[in-house]
Amino acid sequence: MKKLSRGDLLKGCARGGVLAGILGLCAVLNNREEKFECDNRCGRCSKNNNGICALGLK
Repeated sequence: MKKLSRGDLLKGCARGGVLAGILGLCAVLNNREEKFECDNRCGRCSKNNNGICALGLK
């Protein structure tokens, strides 16, 4: 088995940290939800929509 140098270890840790940061950012952006208040402009609002427009109108 090949010995791992200190430089290779640091490079591997840096790559892992960058990858973890990118994956974390993607997870945050994916779970983000935009909510719009319904003002009944389209006439499709109901009491069960919790104030969120079904068509995404602002």
